[in-house]
Amino acid sequence: MPFSHLFMAQNHRVAALSPIRWGVAAVLVFVVWSCRHSPVTQPDPNPGNPTESTPADPLVCTIEGQVPIEAHRVCCWPQQQWSAEASRCVGEPQCPDQRLPHEEDCVVVAQDLESLRTACRQNGILAACEPMLMALEASCTEQGQAEHCQELVEVLLAEGDASAQELLQYHGLACEGGLVEHCYEGGALAARIDPDEAERLWFLGCDALHVPSCGALSQTLVERCRQEQDCQWERLEGLLNNLDKEDTAMSQSLHMEMCAAWVWAEQPMGAAQNPCRALTLRADAMAQQEEPPAQDIEALLEVACAGVIRPPTGYPETADPEACLALGIRLETEGKPKDLRRAVTLFRKACAVELPGACLQLGRFYENGLVVSPNPRRAATFYRSACDSGLWPGCTRLAAMMITGSGVRRDPEAAADLFERACDAGNPRACYELGLLLIAADGVDADPDRGRDLIKRACQDGYERACKAR
Repeated sequence: MPFSHLFMAQNHRVAALSPIRWGVAAVLVFVVWSCRHSPVTQPDPNPGNPTESTPADPLVCTIEGQVPIEAHRVCCWPQQQWSAEASRCVGEPQCPDQRLPHEEDCVVVAQDLESLRTACRQNGILAACEPMLMALEASCTEQGQAEHCQELVEVLLAEGDASAQELLQYHGLACEGGLVEHCYEGGALAARIDPDEAERLWFLGCDALHVPSCGALSQTLVERCRQEQDCQWERLEGLLNNLDKEDTAMSQSLHMEMCAAWVWAEQPMGAAQNPCRALTLRADAMAQQEEPPAQDIEALLEVACAGVIRPPTGYPETADPEACLALGIRLETEGKPKDLRRAVTLFRKACAVELPGACLQLGRFYENGLVVSPNPRRAATFYRSACDSGLWPGCTRLAAMMITGSGVRRDPEAAADLFERACDAGNPRACYELGLLLIAADGVDADPDRGRDLIKRACQDGYERACKAR
């Protein structure tokens, strides 16, 4: 209520006041009026905050490394300015130690590898990536941490600006640390810039039974053998042994390549080390399996016989005659369909290099007219070749022709001598034929008792015709 109204409302009492009381009333009225019209000083709501201190006080930044901007009474990082429009500090900051720039701020990131990795890869703090790489490199190169070498390779490949030498270095360290996939990858990279290093890395990987490394190394060594005549057979044989433990298909492929390389080498190994012969033995072992893989066996024998992966028509070479013989027998007896014409061709190739078994088979083909015109004379020639090489079935067949005079001059005495030698060597048919000759006294002295004993012996040794003749 206004003071004048208050005074009028009380005027009927004024007259009753004494001069002293009048004075006291006047003082009270003045005090009330003074309280209503004088300013009130409000307490500082943030007395301890330097940023909102009075203009007279200097601004003190509470975050270490920040600098004050007095005009706006704020603190920013060095190199930054205050933006009234954005109501924040803007610009790329210059951060103190232990802090890294991130989105116009300086954030605290510990300098250990795990913290740097989290900051860089998960939180997107790009400034943490370079220290992370430095920490990874130190751990890889100085401490031999193979997994950190692997991580370096992954990061550098993702960035796409690493040199081949850098990548090769870290692949090599990861390989040496036991991460065998890097042996293969590093070798593939090195093959273009450092072939010796490629071989070294692939050898380390293969030695740890890493199949791709073995495959890459084998191709390199085989190609060198072919082109430069530098055939490191011992290393290749070691590769074969490793691959046999892990990957039979790749081992077979390498074995076939080795056989082909051996044929083309100017100074091939001796027969005892012939990889084509070893390939034939491999095929023979596969044939003994409960369910032998016919196609694989024939493929191995094809290469072992010819010495090349895909021999051209009329190819004359014979890498391993035993393979030609084995393949010919399979084509005659087990082929689906049987291929006697191809079989006789293979027998010719093997017999041409004096393999007795192949000559024996050729004699049989010409004696019986199997896909060739019957020719007893040629048959006898092939049988004699087999016999002269110590193959007793060849001697037995030749002696049988001497009894009849088919293809050769009839000579029972010479036949009896061949039968005797073959029988003593364990050929049951020879014992049977000699027994018949002694019983019949055909050109030899009769000895029926011994003849019957020989026929009995032949039966006991499994010759069925002898059993039926008793």
